[in-house]
Amino acid sequence: MSTPAAILDLALERVVNNSAIGLQAIIINIDSENFVALGGSKDWGKKIYYP
Repeated sequence: MSTPAAILDLALERVVNNSAIGLQAIIINIDSENFVALGGSKDWGKKIYYP
Protein backbone atom coordinates (compact mmCIF):
# COMPACT_ATOMS: atom_id res chain seq x y z
CA MET A 1 0.00 0.00 0.00
CA SER A 2 2.87 2.39 -0.64
CA THR A 3 1.78 3.44 -4.12
CA PRO A 4 1.21 7.17 -4.71
CA ALA A 5 -2.54 6.58 -5.06
CA ALA A 6 -2.71 4.71 -1.76
CA ILE A 7 -0.71 7.41 0.00
CA LEU A 8 -2.92 10.13 -1.45
CA ASP A 9 -6.09 8.29 -0.43
CA LEU A 10 -4.75 7.78 3.10
CA ALA A 11 -3.78 11.43 3.40
CA LEU A 12 -7.23 12.51 2.24
CA GLU A 13 -8.89 10.09 4.63
CA ARG A 14 -6.97 11.64 7.51
CA VAL A 15 -7.90 15.14 6.38
CA VAL A 16 -11.57 14.19 6.13
CA ASN A 17 -11.48 12.66 9.59
CA ASN A 18 -9.56 15.53 11.17
CA SER A 19 -10.75 18.78 9.66
CA ALA A 20 -13.54 20.13 7.52
CA ILE A 21 -11.36 23.19 6.91
CA GLY A 22 -8.59 20.94 5.57
CA LEU A 23 -11.09 19.31 3.22
CA GLN A 24 -12.13 22.70 1.89
CA ALA A 25 -8.47 23.52 1.21
CA ILE A 26 -8.10 20.35 -0.85
CA ILE A 27 -11.26 21.14 -2.81
CA ILE A 28 -9.90 24.60 -3.59
CA ASN A 29 -6.44 23.41 -4.59
CA ILE A 30 -7.14 20.25 -6.57
CA ASP A 31 -9.68 20.12 -9.37
CA SER A 32 -11.19 16.74 -10.20
CA GLU A 33 -9.24 16.11 -13.42
CA ASN A 34 -5.90 16.83 -11.75
CA PHE A 35 -6.92 14.72 -8.77
CA VAL A 36 -7.45 11.63 -10.94
CA ALA A 37 -4.26 12.40 -12.90
CA LEU A 38 -2.30 12.43 -9.64
CA GLY A 39 -3.51 8.91 -8.89
CA GLY A 40 -6.57 9.61 -6.77
CA SER A 41 -9.37 7.13 -7.07
CA LYS A 42 -12.53 8.19 -8.87
CA ASP A 43 -14.49 7.28 -5.73
CA TRP A 44 -12.51 9.81 -3.69
CA GLY A 45 -13.08 12.42 -6.37
CA LYS A 46 -16.83 11.83 -6.16
CA LYS A 47 -16.79 12.05 -2.36
CA ILE A 48 -14.91 15.33 -2.48
CA TYR A 49 -16.47 17.08 -5.46
CA TYR A 50 -19.99 15.66 -5.44
CA PRO A 51 -20.90 15.17 -1.78
